Amino acid sequence: MGLGTHHLGAAVAFLVLTILATSGDSEPIRSRSALLDAAAAHQAHADRDLSVDNRRRAAHHLHRALSLYRDLGRRDLEARVLVELGHLHRVEGRTGLALSFFDRAVSVDVRPGARALVERGKALSELGEHERALSDFHRASRSGLSGGERAAVLYGTAISLDELGRLSEARRAIELSLQASKDVDERFAFYADLLMRMGEIAKAFEVSEQARTGRSVSLRAFQEELLDDDTRLLSYFLGDERSFLWSVTRGTLSAHELPARRSIERLVREARRDLSTPLSRRVIALEKVSRLLLGPVAGLTMKPRLVVVSDGELSALPFAPLPLGSDRIPLVNVLEIVRLPAATLLPELRSRVQRTRFSRTVAVAADPSHGLPAARREAASIEAIAPSGQVEVVYGKQASRDWIARVELGSFRVLHFATHGALGRGIALRDGFLRLDELLERRVAAELVVLSSCDAGLARGFLEAGARRVIASYWAVDDEATAALMKVFYEKLFSGASPATALREAQMMLRRTPRFRSPYYWAGFELRGDWAF
Repeated sequence: MGLGTHHLGAAVAFLVLTILATSGDSEPIRSRSALLDAAAAHQAHADRDLSVDNRRRAAHHLHRALSLYRDLGRRDLEARVLVELGHLHRVEGRTGLALSFFDRAVSVDVRPGARALVERGKALSELGEHERALSDFHRASRSGLSGGERAAVLYGTAISLDELGRLSEARRAIELSLQASKDVDERFAFYADLLMRMGEIAKAFEVSEQARTGRSVSLRAFQEELLDDDTRLLSYFLGDERSFLWSVTRGTLSAHELPARRSIERLVREARRDLSTPLSRRVIALEKVSRLLLGPVAGLTMKPRLVVVSDGELSALPFAPLPLGSDRIPLVNVLEIVRLPAATLLPELRSRVQRTRFSRTVAVAADPSHGLPAARREAASIEAIAPSGQVEVVYGKQASRDWIARVELGSFRVLHFATHGALGRGIALRDGFLRLDELLERRVAAELVVLSSCDAGLARGFLEAGARRVIASYWAVDDEATAALMKVFYEKLFSGASPATALREAQMMLRRTPRFRSPYYWAGFELRGDWAF
């Protein structure tokens, strides 16, 4: 919090507070240093309370510290506490009350710090007093600022200039802010939105992609070097006031405005709830989501492959079952679907093509807990389909961390895990979890990783660990349906189809099977990563 806390031992701080408590604040503490220690202890308590989001208790301690600093005549420290109290009220939506604390902070200190001016400027901007806000930001900019503080001042300046209709000046301010601090935060979303309103859709696309990973991307280079004639990329960027969709092919770019994040994510949650229930026949939310997400590009020339870059809760929605037209034909019936965490990731994925020479085709770990008989059948079918001598399959107690340590995972082109996973923990094996941090250390160089019974949250971990593409499901799919889907998938894959094509054909086969017709059984699986094979 940067409250200017005196560095005193915890024992001293608590002793001072104990003295205050037992005296009932009725007996004056004559030692000035003891008063300073008491105020600092209250600030330390406030820090601790804020760390566990106990704002009410934090406010209590800050008010106690404020009173002590006022009695001591320490106007500089009094101003800092006033800023913290104002910030508490501002984040809770009481901007008018927050402004009164910021006003007091600026008035009690002869030379108010940049934090007081910046926080007051933000409050003024939220209340629509943008000229006054600009004045505070300008005063703050004359202080000795760190890179982060300068970035915050310039960001506040950009917001106020934007609200005043001075878009070119706002653009200059936000660009200077991003130069002052490279941190990926809400400034990128503001910048992308500003550029869209200025009609610079190509630059806005590049900024939106940089917001996802911090890496820069050239739209022209992306189109010419990474996209092929059969692919259309749809990039969704959700904002608090409005969202955007960019449609990118090798030779075209279009941009479309969408509703605010809240509206989109509400529909996504409804559609997800319906999709992840096997007996659900509700399609209203899914149809609404489809019209919202695909409607703006419905009139564009259809490409055989759709690559989707999504944002927020939209990243948890599979596109395969989105219905098209009055016939409600699932999107997967029309084209291949691939997901990318960010367009900026594709150059890195493509660079992995020639890094590794694989000596074997596929390694399979299945059913480490002896509770997934369908997973065993799934593994057995892969073993039967794979090229002779090119597969290694382990079951039960052999599907262990010890096996992971012994086997040379880097020698296999495909890694297949028919085992449950836990988001944030890793892949369940017989003797523990293969954790995400271990994946990053191990560097998994596989061409393809298939997580047939695992949460999709693990997919990005494998991509970051070196895999070129990953297939995973958005929800825990029925074991029998998964085994049937994977059998067809590997038959197509080992016959020469690309992973995206093989997955699409397996999903369409499953959808034609009466007992597995519900999207719950087939729609959850998606390919993430590079589609070129």
